[in-house]
Amino acid sequence: MTKAVYLFVDNSNVWIEGKRVAGKIFGEDKRDAWRLDFGKLLRFVGSGRTVYSARLYGSKPPPNDSVWAKAEQRGFVPTILERNARNKEKGVDAELIMDVMETLTETPTKGILAIAAGDGDYHTVPKRAQKYGWDLEFYFWGHAAQSVRTAVPARFVDLDPHIEKIGRWAVGPSDPDLEVVAY
Repeated sequence: MTKAVYLFVDNSNVWIEGKRVAGKIFGEDKRDAWRLDFGKLLRFVGSGRTVYSARLYGSKPPPNDSVWAKAEQRGFVPTILERNARNKEKGVDAELIMDVMETLTETPTKGILAIAAGDGDYHTVPKRAQKYGWDLEFYFWGHAAQSVRTAVPARFVDLDPHIEKIGRWAVGPSDPDLEVVAY
């Protein structure tokens, strides 16, 4: 029986670091043309498995931004937090970890906890997942925090070679922030 996947995505980490990787791989002139595609990300992490829950975390976008609506159309449940007085993202990692803990402790059927992010704030998750009998997968960029990347018994998936499987290229300056193709 295939285990259900519960996906948690730190939007800023995946998108910002993805742009850096795009610049490194394809040239700095391509950096800002790379877009995270939520449908592709969901399909990539799912890999034919049932994605029972897909949650997306980030800061409140500008009013004209369509990213969160597109993510919802692809099946993500967004958690949008206010920025602090200096317009900096605050509380995203903490909120994601709190929801991870709720999933680990309150979901009766154990599954696969999948986290797509990129910083070391998730280094305590592997021991908790193991304690509660869950499998754990990290989807991080290759340069991600070593404390998480080497976490055992987690499965680490380096997103660098899969950049075009989870994103797409803007076609021009008028291209919307995100036009996700249906999957």
